Amino acid sequence: MRKLTIIFLFTTLLSYAGGVVVVSTTRANKLRVNETTEDIYFNPIKDSLGRWVVSKEEVNMLTDSQFIYLKTMPVIRYMKPKDTVDMFGNKL
Repeated sequence: MRKLTIIFLFTTLLSYAGGVVVVSTTRANKLRVNETTEDIYFNPIKDSLGRWVVSKEEVNMLTDSQFIYLKTMPVIRYMKPKDTVDMFGNKL
């Protein structure tokens, strides 16, 4: 019973840990100019591994049947990029 509780808690934490869907560079560029719902546009970003990703929230809000395939793609945990610095030494 204890093992089941731990598995349940772990699964719950993962499901709320910033889920994203991985997309190709080409697909990310095509999504960027399209709306998920009225007046809300896709915002694909890169994760720490250099993959283009779209947030689970954007996918859940989809109303356009053209992009409904995103709802069938696996949701993974978002890997936050490491801190980066611009040419002036400012943290981005």
